[in-house]
Amino acid sequence: MGWKQIMDDSTVLGSTLRWVNQLRVKLGLEKIDHLPPGVQNDEHSCPIAIALEGMYNVNSDGIEANLDLMPDGSKPEWWIDLPPSARTFVERFDNGRYPELIDPGQYDNEPDRDAWYTHGN
Repeated sequence: MGWKQIMDDSTVLGSTLRWVNQLRVKLGLEKIDHLPPGVQNDEHSCPIAIALEGMYNVNSDGIEANLDLMPDGSKPEWWIDLPPSARTFVERFDNGRYPELIDPGQYDNEPDRDAWYTHGN
């Protein structure tokens, strides 16, 4: 049995949220208390991408900078590998494992990101 199979959903969510918050702090953003809803199979609108306020695109291997410069004028890290828990989260989310995190408007392809974007406020 591999580590993916033994990680329960709450462990995956908690570990992913901690990792996202570490990255948010590095980006000059405030920590969040839960992942936002997002769109399945969409690297621009999954919960992690929305939590990172559109600064990075997310796939099951890692995140890629979506900006030439960060809000503070520095150059972003272009690629950051996802830790195992976040990788598992992306795979499970894309397969419908976390229905509470699926944006109800995902089929309109218009996720409600505005409530999560705090940059510049």
